[in-house]
Amino acid sequence: GDRAAGPACRRPVCWASSRFVDDHHGLATGCQLVALQRRIPELHASDALLDYVQALARASRDSGQHQAGLSPRAVISLLRAAQAWAFLHGHAGVLPEDLQAVLASVVGHRLRPRDAQDARRPLEMAAALLKSVPIP
Repeated sequence: GDRAAGPACRRPVCWASSRFVDDHHGLATGCQLVALQRRIPELHASDALLDYVQALARASRDSGQHQAGLSPRAVISLLRAAQAWAFLHGHAGVLPEDLQAVLASVVGHRLRPRDAQDARRPLEMAAALLKSVPIP
Protein backbone atom coordinates (compact mmCIF):
# COMPACT_ATOMS: atom_id res chain seq x y z
CA GLY A 1 0.00 0.00 0.00
CA ASP A 2 0.88 3.65 0.11
CA ARG A 3 2.15 3.48 3.70
CA ALA A 4 5.01 1.14 2.79
CA ALA A 5 6.08 3.37 -0.07
CA GLY A 6 8.31 6.43 0.17
CA PRO A 7 7.16 9.93 1.10
CA ALA A 8 6.37 10.89 -2.49
CA CYS A 9 3.69 8.20 -2.64
CA ARG A 10 2.14 9.38 0.60
CA ARG A 11 2.12 13.03 -0.44
CA PRO A 12 -1.38 14.03 -1.51
CA VAL A 13 -1.80 15.30 -5.02
CA CYS A 14 -4.75 17.45 -6.02
CA TRP A 15 -6.82 15.71 -8.63
CA ALA A 16 -9.58 17.62 -10.38
CA SER A 17 -11.71 14.84 -11.79
CA SER A 18 -14.17 13.47 -9.25
CA ARG A 19 -13.97 10.05 -10.91
CA PHE A 20 -10.47 9.57 -9.48
CA VAL A 21 -10.72 11.32 -6.14
CA ASP A 22 -10.95 9.92 -2.62
CA ASP A 23 -14.55 10.70 -1.62
CA HIS A 24 -13.53 11.85 1.85
CA HIS A 25 -10.60 14.13 1.10
CA GLY A 26 -10.80 15.12 -2.56
CA LEU A 27 -7.19 14.02 -3.06
CA ALA A 28 -5.29 11.20 -4.67
CA THR A 29 -1.91 10.05 -3.46
CA GLY A 30 1.14 10.29 -5.68
CA CYS A 31 1.09 6.53 -6.16
CA GLN A 32 -2.55 6.61 -7.21
CA LEU A 33 -1.74 9.31 -9.72
CA VAL A 34 1.17 7.28 -11.13
CA ALA A 35 -1.13 4.24 -11.39
CA LEU A 36 -3.62 6.33 -13.37
CA GLN A 37 -0.84 7.59 -15.65
CA ARG A 38 0.20 4.02 -16.40
CA ARG A 39 -3.32 3.24 -17.60
CA ILE A 40 -3.29 5.95 -20.27
CA PRO A 41 -1.31 4.04 -22.96
CA GLU A 42 -3.69 1.11 -22.51
CA LEU A 43 -6.72 3.13 -23.65
CA HIS A 44 -7.84 1.75 -27.00
CA ALA A 45 -7.01 3.62 -30.19
CA SER A 46 -8.64 2.03 -33.24
CA ASP A 47 -6.81 1.35 -36.48
CA ALA A 48 -8.91 4.11 -38.07
CA LEU A 49 -7.76 6.58 -35.42
CA LEU A 50 -4.11 5.55 -35.87
CA ASP A 51 -4.56 6.05 -39.63
CA TYR A 52 -5.96 9.52 -38.86
CA VAL A 53 -2.92 10.40 -36.73
CA GLN A 54 -0.61 9.22 -39.52
CA ALA A 55 -2.60 11.17 -42.11
CA LEU A 56 -2.25 14.35 -40.02
CA ALA A 57 1.50 13.79 -39.74
CA ARG A 58 1.82 13.10 -43.47
CA ALA A 59 -0.22 16.20 -44.32
CA SER A 60 1.98 18.32 -42.06
CA ARG A 61 5.07 17.10 -43.93
CA ASP A 62 3.69 17.09 -47.47
CA SER A 63 1.62 20.29 -47.54
CA GLY A 64 4.57 22.59 -48.10
CA GLN A 65 3.08 25.00 -45.56
CA HIS A 66 5.30 24.08 -42.61
CA GLN A 67 9.02 24.49 -42.01
CA ALA A 68 9.02 20.91 -40.73
CA GLY A 69 6.22 18.42 -40.34
CA LEU A 70 5.36 16.31 -37.36
CA SER A 71 8.11 13.89 -36.35
CA PRO A 72 7.47 10.31 -35.20
CA ARG A 73 8.06 11.50 -31.62
CA ALA A 74 5.46 14.26 -32.08
CA VAL A 75 2.99 11.69 -33.36
CA ILE A 76 3.54 9.50 -30.30
CA SER A 77 3.11 12.50 -28.00
CA LEU A 78 -0.07 13.46 -29.83
CA LEU A 79 -1.51 9.97 -29.42
CA ARG A 80 -0.60 9.81 -25.69
CA ALA A 81 -2.17 13.22 -25.06
CA ALA A 82 -5.33 12.17 -26.91
CA GLN A 83 -5.47 8.99 -24.81
CA ALA A 84 -5.13 11.04 -21.62
CA TRP A 85 -7.85 13.44 -22.78
CA ALA A 86 -10.16 10.54 -23.61
CA PHE A 87 -9.45 8.89 -20.25
CA LEU A 88 -10.19 12.07 -18.31
CA HIS A 89 -13.45 12.49 -20.22
CA GLY A 90 -14.56 8.93 -19.52
CA HIS A 91 -14.31 7.61 -23.08
CA ALA A 92 -13.82 3.87 -23.55
CA GLY A 93 -11.40 4.57 -26.39
CA VAL A 94 -9.83 7.49 -28.19
CA LEU A 95 -12.16 9.43 -30.48
CA PRO A 96 -11.14 11.76 -33.31
CA GLU A 97 -12.55 14.58 -31.16
CA ASP A 98 -10.03 13.72 -28.42
CA LEU A 99 -7.19 14.02 -30.90
CA GLN A 100 -8.54 17.30 -32.26
CA ALA A 101 -8.90 18.71 -28.73
CA VAL A 102 -5.20 18.29 -27.93
CA LEU A 103 -3.54 18.75 -31.32
CA ALA A 104 -2.75 22.48 -31.07
CA SER A 105 -1.42 22.21 -27.52
CA VAL A 106 0.77 19.20 -28.26
CA VAL A 107 2.20 20.06 -31.67
CA GLY A 108 1.42 23.73 -32.20
CA HIS A 109 5.02 24.73 -31.49
CA ARG A 110 6.17 22.48 -34.35
CA LEU A 111 3.81 23.95 -36.93
CA ARG A 112 5.71 27.00 -38.10
CA PRO A 113 4.86 28.51 -41.47
CA ARG A 114 7.41 27.91 -44.22
CA ASP A 115 6.85 31.42 -45.55
CA ALA A 116 8.26 34.04 -43.18
CA GLN A 117 5.53 36.45 -44.33
CA ASP A 118 2.81 34.05 -43.15
CA ALA A 119 1.53 35.57 -39.90
CA ARG A 120 -0.55 32.60 -38.82
CA ARG A 121 0.00 31.46 -35.25
CA PRO A 122 0.45 27.81 -34.21
CA LEU A 123 -3.21 27.50 -33.22
CA GLU A 124 -4.26 28.66 -36.67
CA MET A 125 -1.75 26.31 -38.30
CA ALA A 126 -3.13 23.40 -36.27
CA ALA A 127 -6.71 24.30 -37.23
CA ALA A 128 -5.72 24.40 -40.90
CA LEU A 129 -4.03 21.01 -40.59
CA LEU A 130 -7.16 19.51 -39.03
CA LYS A 131 -9.31 20.93 -41.84
CA SER A 132 -6.99 19.43 -44.46
CA VAL A 133 -7.43 15.81 -43.31
CA PRO A 134 -10.80 14.02 -43.41
CA ILE A 135 -12.05 12.61 -40.11
CA PRO A 136 -12.40 8.81 -40.23
